[in-house]
Amino acid sequence: MRNRTPRKRAIVLVLLMGLSGPALAQRPELMFSKDMDVPNFFYDYIVQAAPGKGKCQLQVFTKIAFDELQFLKRDSLYTASYEVSITVFDRTGEQAEAKSAEKLVTVDGYQATNSATDFSLSVTDFELRPDKYELLIGLMDLDSKKTGHRKTKIECPDFWADSLSMSSLFLADHMSVDSTGNLNLTPNVLWNFGDGQSRLYLGFEIYNPAGFDSVRVGYSILNPIGEPVQQFHRMQALRDIKMQVVLEISRKELQNRRYQLTADVSAGSRVLKQNRDITIRWMGMPAFATDLDKAIEQLSYIAKGKDIETMKKARDAEKSALFQEFWKNLDPTPGTEINEIMEEYYKRIEYANATFTTFIDGWKSDRGMVYILLGAPNDVERHPFEADSKPYEIWSYHRYNRNFVFVDQTGFGEYRLTSPFWQVMDQLR
Repeated sequence: MRNRTPRKRAIVLVLLMGLSGPALAQRPELMFSKDMDVPNFFYDYIVQAAPGKGKCQLQVFTKIAFDELQFLKRDSLYTASYEVSITVFDRTGEQAEAKSAEKLVTVDGYQATNSATDFSLSVTDFELRPDKYELLIGLMDLDSKKTGHRKTKIECPDFWADSLSMSSLFLADHMSVDSTGNLNLTPNVLWNFGDGQSRLYLGFEIYNPAGFDSVRVGYSILNPIGEPVQQFHRMQALRDIKMQVVLEISRKELQNRRYQLTADVSAGSRVLKQNRDITIRWMGMPAFATDLDKAIEQLSYIAKGKDIETMKKARDAEKSALFQEFWKNLDPTPGTEINEIMEEYYKRIEYANATFTTFIDGWKSDRGMVYILLGAPNDVERHPFEADSKPYEIWSYHRYNRNFVFVDQTGFGEYRLTSPFWQVMDQLR
């Protein structure tokens, strides 16, 4: 990890502490403005057996906070619109499927347009042949034309090839039963307990072509050192070759941290398991941070090394308090529900990880560092295939009158700064 001197941290704090807008009109010395160049969003997916045999059903969920969208006032209402586009590529890189859909969001007050806790949800369905695929998920704000992207690899198995199999896991905030007896589940997407949530619902399907009469189903929640802190199992009668299972997960005994959730299904010697991370959040935890220890490590660009070490060595409750106190001291709007600078900082880290990760996490890369500290550049000049030079990029920041040059010396996408970042930024002092 790069070593930060107090002088350099001071420069970063000047860049990070300001947010534009009426709420900060009394702080004209602050330089930082909220980055709306890339709308950040969350996604999740579930792979199940499609009706009939021979294909699987892919459902992709996208979730975006209202404050990531650009709202326009129309009469007494505020509206925003965005488009979700999802492209499915097969193992050869050829496009297998593609869908897009527009969503309209309407709220009746300006305050709601700035909410980081209210979300719009979109669901997109596909039917695919059993195989491995890659998804490209795009979300465009239709008013600002700003677009964010995510990529992920998925596997669509043949659920009927084995004597017993299970779908991927699904986490829901709410569960209800309609008039026909069908379960309606509201996707959680973020895989976390939010503030005030006492329970969540874990769902999956079981496929039983061998005709087992019953199976043992359940889950375990393990802490970071692999110890179970919550477990539940029951016998489940199987009345059909396909059956949906929903298990309630209680927040009781779970502390503010990331856990591993393992769901399992067993019949005789046949045992199936699937794992997902699940996070317990606390009031004030940034939406784009899912692990307290990792969030503390990621303070390395703006916090003193000794302060980070103190947080790391503290016990859970004290660790959380120290983390929150650090960000409280930087909160540009004290007394409000959201700490805008903290949300923005971790939103940029999320984008850096999604965009610049190679052999190291994107937030640790040179491009990630510059993006996290300065936001999106005004202009990017890319030169990936120059005959007489290695691949390089030039990032221009008009508001700082500064350019940053990154060169890929290895040819593996690891772009490094040609001049030390702090040397360039010292000129802003």
